[in-house]
Amino acid sequence: MNKEAQRIAIAHACGWRSHIYIDMTKSPGQRGTEVWSKETEDELKYDLPRYDLNEMHELEKTLTDDQLYKMLLNLKNKTRSMVNGTAIMTASAAQKREAFLRIFNKWEESE
Repeated sequence: MNKEAQRIAIAHACGWRSHIYIDMTKSPGQRGTEVWSKETEDELKYDLPRYDLNEMHELEKTLTDDQLYKMLLNLKNKTRSMVNGTAIMTASAAQKREAFLRIFNKWEESE
């Protein structure tokens, strides 16, 4: 799963949906712009987060205890950590993105 596919899958898991915003002030070939919205928020985003370490840390704060436990178990296997707590501290952003997506069954193996 490439990084862009991961970003989109994480956004979907967090409740963000993609829409095409039509700007009638632009010429016909340039009117459609992809935007992201969430039912619970009035905000529109024109770009998704990169889901780097800082942004993954913020996402971790939104997980339930059960979801966080599942993420820790996945990271423990990926980082070869002997202790669950250090697995989340030593994991890379890519490892955290994969572990997060596996919680929601949205991870797709690369071919």
